[in-house]
Amino acid sequence: MTMDELLELSLNSIKQLGLSESTFIHYRGSGYIPVAKEYKHLFGDEARTDSLMKLQSAITSDYHARRISIDSKSMKVRAINVMIDILETGTLEWKKYPISREEKLPPAEYAPVVDEFLSDSSKLKNIVFIKSIAIQYFWHLSSMFDSPKVADIGFEHSESFIIQVSQKYKKSMDSVLYVLRKIHDFLCSHGYSSDASWKLLGTSNRREYFVRPVMKRQDILSVIKCASEADNKRDLSILLLIAVTGLRCCDISSLRMEDIEWKHHYISLIQQKTNAHVSIPVSKKVLDVLADYIINERPESQFPQVFLSARNPGSPISTSAVYSLLCRRLKRAGIKKISGDGRSPHGMRRSLATAMVSSGAEVAIVSQILGHRSMNSARHYISSDMKGLSKCVLDMGSLMKEG
Repeated sequence: MTMDELLELSLNSIKQLGLSESTFIHYRGSGYIPVAKEYKHLFGDEARTDSLMKLQSAITSDYHARRISIDSKSMKVRAINVMIDILETGTLEWKKYPISREEKLPPAEYAPVVDEFLSDSSKLKNIVFIKSIAIQYFWHLSSMFDSPKVADIGFEHSESFIIQVSQKYKKSMDSVLYVLRKIHDFLCSHGYSSDASWKLLGTSNRREYFVRPVMKRQDILSVIKCASEADNKRDLSILLLIAVTGLRCCDISSLRMEDIEWKHHYISLIQQKTNAHVSIPVSKKVLDVLADYIINERPESQFPQVFLSARNPGSPISTSAVYSLLCRRLKRAGIKKISGDGRSPHGMRRSLATAMVSSGAEVAIVSQILGHRSMNSARHYISSDMKGLSKCVLDMGSLMKEG
């Protein structure tokens, strides 16, 4: 079988899974097509399992060497696993790769308790994460040298589990602690245990008290100027839209032609994250830059999305590619990016919110512009230290003058 034939079979197989159009496009453009191109470049046209596994190892090495992002690595590895399945069996079984025992059922000795706990927690909005942590926790208990009875499960068992998963969930340990507290609260309230030491487990921090970093005004102007000088109309349009509308990367990548109201100067769309409808005014100057891209640079495509991929011409740009283009512009502008420094599309979004509040806009208006379901969500984007962040206030008019 040739790689082109395998690629076609793989795409047809995942298309039959009932994925949404945008998800299928993302899988195809970020995983399958790049894998096929890299494979043919390295190994030729004949599709072989051993060669696919070598490519998978090379992709993993590229990720560890920081040559590709975690999103790119995940999409390509999943595509290769699917291709290997089809190459070896002729069919596709949609699953996670790899499947570990923690992702299956709870250990038999704890199964009744876990099932009851999950049933009791079924109405919580984060039930998928709760189930994952709960099953991992009880597998941890089961694997201990002297696995405890349910009545004897205590704080010391939670402590050893926390240490075990701290690296895997280093950015979401508050959520892990939340689940452990839920589990032990359930055990006590349902008479399985009388050990109240679980109350020593820390509680989640309240996120709204964090001061979120914003992207400085000068950095925003620099990347816009960089894209303008390079005459990259697509990148310039994307950066300007993020700066003046605060759209998320997922909304930029899914923006369609029909979402733009050229005559009345606004964008109207359904947000990908919240599924809420937002209408955002956009200046004529920014829309003129966008029109210049569409008319003079955008390749012809069957897809209605405005922004297309540079690597896969004709296919919509992915969410991760929007983030990557900002990173490239920062590098070319000579601006060093450090994780968590606010130099990101979300940092630009926070800069817009900060600028609006500094200019006297009410939080309710900011919340409406950003497309949040509640004003509490908008508060996460606005520092209480408004005086310290006043240097980051973005003069919307200056974007076009200096960019």
